[in-house]
Amino acid sequence: LRHVLEVIQIPRRFISKVIGKAGLKMAEISRRTGAKVKVDARNTACDPCPVVLSGAQQAVEQAQSVIFDIVELHNFQAESILEIPMSKIGKVIGIKGAQSRHIQETTNCKLDIDKRQDPCKVILRGDEQSILDAEQVIK
Repeated sequence: LRHVLEVIQIPRRFISKVIGKAGLKMAEISRRTGAKVKVDARNTACDPCPVVLSGAQQAVEQAQSVIFDIVELHNFQAESILEIPMSKIGKVIGIKGAQSRHIQETTNCKLDIDKRQDPCKVILRGDEQSILDAEQVIK
């Protein structure tokens, strides 16, 4: 069995999908394929991010395929950015995030809210209909 080391480049915007919450997706890829998966996303200047795969040739090829599938799946998602005045962002977020969770659950659209500037940026991600539905709720 030949041990190989392969470095693939993944666009930064997809790296969180490869890593998963607390590294769970990465661990699942390793468990499913038998390849070791290492991502160092701490260097925020690098785009694309290197993902290091190591193990048996077949395991590395499988892991590579799984990762490319993840990237392709998320690449088809649309994205829209709304600008909401800081004075109104509370209505979008709600008490302890209840309103933003409700919007995400009812529209199947992911909301990321950046409150570091005024107006705040609300990034909507999902299929086009989900984004349109979320925009209607927010506006």
